[in-house]
Amino acid sequence: MDDSGAQQLTSYVYEQVLAGRRHVLETLLHDDFILAGVRDHLDRDEWIQRMLDESEFERIDTRPLDAFVHSAMAVVTAAVTYTGTQLAERLYGEWLIADVWQRRGVDWQLISRTMLPSANVGPTN
Repeated sequence: MDDSGAQQLTSYVYEQVLAGRRHVLETLLHDDFILAGVRDHLDRDEWIQRMLDESEFERIDTRPLDAFVHSAMAVVTAAVTYTGTQLAERLYGEWLIADVWQRRGVDWQLISRTMLPSANVGPTN
């Protein structure tokens, strides 16, 4: 896989969130997946629950920033803009993410995601 293919992996995760495909997300995210954010640290099941059960997204826009593939590892950075509700609060904002992917045979799995708010994040009223 080249760098542009790695960038598509991150977009693919959000496509699955919007489609509500829990079984695909459970396959894409490694069993030991961890999300490290400013306020939260979530494991795989907690992240899937947050995205599918505790959120209603109108849109999720992904803008790839950079990607690096080396052997069986890939690091992808992107800006992600969410529009919707999460934990019963209106949400609109851009987050900067860094994903670490690992190749497992012919498939890739997301090992970790780090999220930091950009200057344009916050609840809307």
